[in-house]
Amino acid sequence: MSVQKEASGSSSSTTETKETEKSEAVGYKTCGIWEVYNNIFSKTVFVLDIRPQEEYEKGHVKNAINFPVPKHITINELKTNFASVQEELNLKKFQQMVLAKVSSLASATNQKTLVQSLVIYCYGDKTDTYQSRYLVTYHLSLMYKFSPQNFIVMNDGFDEFVQHLSFLCEPNANANSDNSQVDSKQSDGSDAFVNEFMDDCSIYPIALLTVQTFSEAPFFNAGGAIENNACLNMTSTIPNNFEKNGVKYLQIEVEDDTSEDLFSRFDECVRFIENGLKTSSNKVFVHCEMGVSRSSTVVIAYLMHTYRWNLYDAFVHCYQRRNIIRPNDGFLLQLGRLEKKLFAQQDDDTWKNSVQKVQTTIKELFLQKMMNQM
Repeated sequence: MSVQKEASGSSSSTTETKETEKSEAVGYKTCGIWEVYNNIFSKTVFVLDIRPQEEYEKGHVKNAINFPVPKHITINELKTNFASVQEELNLKKFQQMVLAKVSSLASATNQKTLVQSLVIYCYGDKTDTYQSRYLVTYHLSLMYKFSPQNFIVMNDGFDEFVQHLSFLCEPNANANSDNSQVDSKQSDGSDAFVNEFMDDCSIYPIALLTVQTFSEAPFFNAGGAIENNACLNMTSTIPNNFEKNGVKYLQIEVEDDTSEDLFSRFDECVRFIENGLKTSSNKVFVHCEMGVSRSSTVVIAYLMHTYRWNLYDAFVHCYQRRNIIRPNDGFLLQLGRLEKKLFAQQDDDTWKNSVQKVQTTIKELFLQKMMNQM
């Protein structure tokens, strides 16, 4: 999760691509590695590696699909001798890839419309030999009804990507880089990446998940500049990946266990968030592994401390911005004790009632979700 002052308003880290300036005939758009980083796990995104298979197997962007485009195939050949080149280009694979992506998002009745919303990030290496191959792939995407605006070439190439983000490559293709020691695995061996960035107001939930969306990257803009320089890491398993880039971390090594003591760390976490909000970025990102229990607990504690909200109001504020939060019962009891401390409550009934109210609300919301899915 991430915290931002209400007064700051929306800070959506919307990434923008630019039209390539090569010539009007090129048509496709270009971007740097940071835009790909921001959007790599979006459900509507393809990452297409058009290098030869042997280069792809040595290392590639995580989840990228290999679609080799031979350098001798030109745009003119594609247009005039389509029948002769379609087998060499393995267009059947391209078609299957598109259909699989579309089928995973909607029913067949919506598939034609959905293709227009799909985005292709395409990359090769940084050599000029890839310009013609990008053009071939771009026109191929138009043949399959992709929007011209949604074919985007990562013009820095794979070498630049792996230099900065080797932990988002598979296999680790840059064993000698500084990033090569970054462990992107959780304790169960599954992948862990920043997942969700909600861009409305004070709470910006960030989760480290194994799969699915990757809406926004919390640290860098499309140009690679630091947009956020404070991160509260609530795990013992996730490394502080961007410490060397200037991001200041506070790591609280706790497990999502009811017996863990967060109460004694609340003041430290609140001070860190407060100091982070005084920086130019005006944002502090708070994460655990799932963005459900540990991170939500400390953000709720911050809201209670800063705005003098009771536990229930702080919980509702967070839930409205991230509707999967669920502090475990042990953490809820500690938040109840924080309420007693903040409001100098003389008895235990008030804060215990607050805890019970939140627990009841969580159960009701969970049951409502289950009913809606039936």
